[in-house]
Amino acid sequence: MSKLKKISVIACFLLFECVTLAWAGEFSVFAAKNFKRETGSPVTVADTFTVRNPNTEFILRVYNGGLENTELELVSSSVISLNGIEVLGPKNFNQTVRFIEIPVTLHSTNILETEVRGKPGGSLTILIVGKDSVIPGIYNLSPVNDAKIEDRKSLIRASYTDQVSGVNVNSIHITLDGQDITSQSTVTDSYFEYTP
Repeated sequence: MSKLKKISVIACFLLFECVTLAWAGEFSVFAAKNFKRETGSPVTVADTFTVRNPNTEFILRVYNGGLENTELELVSSSVISLNGIEVLGPKNFNQTVRFIEIPVTLHSTNILETEVRGKPGGSLTILIVGKDSVIPGIYNLSPVNDAKIEDRKSLIRASYTDQVSGVNVNSIHITLDGQDITSQSTVTDSYFEYTP
């Protein structure tokens, strides 16, 4: 019976450890996308994206000339609008500005509009990240700590949630008695289950 008590404590601790590793820091809400000034008149490109929870801090990053360590032409002028509001304009860009970072406010559904101006060949990369400083919730632990379990093959289970960035299932690793049992477990973005 003490081994089973140990199992519940280990399962709870390991789940907590794995999930908390995934919550701290930044998460992508608009993956890095390159925009290039083609020949002809400048064209506005509209991208729609959603966020799980708009009630957190978000940062828009622009890499003039593309992501770091690339040899693309810098942009001298561009207009970037978010949900109909210009957040960056021609005055923010020139041949010496390689990186811009600004806080932005998002909604559940968002429209990012980008118009690259200047001479053809100029390129920039845009991405938006969120800051997650809220620890995930873990609940419905089974068996509960100090439970008296008669069946040594009882289901080990826990549910979890992260209201800001969600839970990345690839970051969850479940270990029991020093053995990685992740591949033998059912792991989703909201719970895990394992039967010994």
